[in-house]
Amino acid sequence: MFKVNAIDGHRDKWDFQFSFFGRGYFTFAFFLIGLYAGRTEFFKNFREEKALTKRLLIWSSVILVVGLILAAAAFASLGENVSLDNWTAMAGLTAMDIANMAMTFIYIAVFVMLYRKARPERWLANFAPYGRMALTNYVLQSIIGTGLLYGYGLGLIGDLRHLYTFGLALLVVAVQVWFSKWWLSYFNYGPLEWVWRSLTFFKVYPMRKK
Repeated sequence: MFKVNAIDGHRDKWDFQFSFFGRGYFTFAFFLIGLYAGRTEFFKNFREEKALTKRLLIWSSVILVVGLILAAAAFASLGENVSLDNWTAMAGLTAMDIANMAMTFIYIAVFVMLYRKARPERWLANFAPYGRMALTNYVLQSIIGTGLLYGYGLGLIGDLRHLYTFGLALLVVAVQVWFSKWWLSYFNYGPLEWVWRSLTFFKVYPMRKK
């Protein structure tokens, strides 16, 4: 399994990003949008950006509907034997990409709107440490999940009902939310976030809080 992930897995990811139907342009665009949001300090000034957030939600909803309609129309016209080596399929896949982009902006706009309100803000603030340790939590989820489900661990895949698997996932997330809050009360970054940040800027950042 480790060999497949180390070789075939990375090859598949490369194809997913940079093959003929790859999404590399889409991934790069999201990086640029994140950079723009950071440079303009949108998430610092989100309380004053009510009009922008509202426009974002409205236009993203319109683009989502249009994108889904265009994608459905494109793929429906291909008939039963769907082939992706034509311009119609390319148009359908592009429409799906646009719809996914719109859905992302809808999530952001709704989250920001909820966070402006007093009660949701207090509740959602509990997830802030979890988000600051997103990379560490993501990798840790993979380790826990494969340990529970894969053959080198407990091998429970196929034996657990979906309801139990869903319950375990919620439990893992709840524990990680608590752990992230505890960890960041003593440290400036999550373990992998610290490594990533230090390698990005070629500088060793202080890990422990003073």
